[in-house]
Amino acid sequence: MYSIKVTEEIEIKHFLNLDYPSPENKLHSHNWTIIVNCTVDRLNNNDKIIDEYTIRKLIKKYDKVILNDYLNNPTPEEFMKQLLKIIPYCMIITIIDKTNFINTEYYLTANE
Repeated sequence: MYSIKVTEEIEIKHFLNLDYPSPENKLHSHNWTIIVNCTVDRLNNNDKIIDEYTIRKLIKKYDKVILNDYLNNPTPEEFMKQLLKIIPYCMIITIIDKTNFINTEYYLTANE
C-alpha cells in the first residue's frame, strides 16, 4: 500500500442550522487545517499515488467561501463527507479548527 498525506490551510465562513440556540447559527468564520490521507494499492502511470496538486486544488476550492453555498448545514462533519466524495483514493480526512486559539479536531474515515 502507498499513502500520501496532504495538509492545506483554508479560511471558511458559514452558519449552521442547529435545532438549539447557538452562536454558530449566525455567519462566522473558521481557520481550518485540512489533512487528507489517500491510499492506493498500485502507483499510477506516472509512478505516483495521486498528484498532490490535484488534492490541494480540490481543497483550495473552498478557501475564503461561504460553505452554505455548497452544503445545506455545513458542519465540519458534513464538509469532511463532501471532501471524501470528491478526492480520489481518500481514506481519512482530518479538520483541525484553530479558530480563537481553541483547537478542535474532527476525523472521518472512509468505509472500505
